[in-house]
Amino acid sequence: MPCKAVASKASKIAKYLRTVNLPSVRIFTGPFIESIPWLVGYLDHGKVRIVGKGEVPVSFTSIADIAGFVAYVLTNLPPSKLENRILRLEGERIRMNDLGVLFKTSVEHVDRIPGEAGEAKTGLLKLLDSGAGSTGWDEAHKRERSGGEAAGSANSLWPGHRWKGIKEVLDL
Repeated sequence: MPCKAVASKASKIAKYLRTVNLPSVRIFTGPFIESIPWLVGYLDHGKVRIVGKGEVPVSFTSIADIAGFVAYVLTNLPPSKLENRILRLEGERIRMNDLGVLFKTSVEHVDRIPGEAGEAKTGLLKLLDSGAGSTGWDEAHKRERSGGEAAGSANSLWPGHRWKGIKEVLDL
């Protein structure tokens, strides 16, 4: 779920690394599942507050799954499977509007998130609502990628792994 500026810099760095024959791998994870209560303010008021319509899917992935995936692919896959690739992970795909059901509370649509880190939360929620919360989002064409570039397409590189969902990680 890279924002435009970060994705642009990462692309430039990856291109430069290729010119000096140094391979790289980029792993897109989406927001961490563990950050959801903080992001939507659930810890502050027991509700899910979101900016935007909340209708587009977001790729959430747990920190443990990300760490395990990185360790697995770096120790089990040959470099040729990783060199100069973008790997797109996805633990659970969900619309922000559907978080209320998981948290057993209401969803409130707001224009901005007040309080500590409110500006950062507002910006991130707007980014997620644009579609960029999906690890398969194609910013240039404003649509989801498909096939080997789809959200979660790299999950298959860790065979037999069961990806954790929001309910499990947050003990809901």
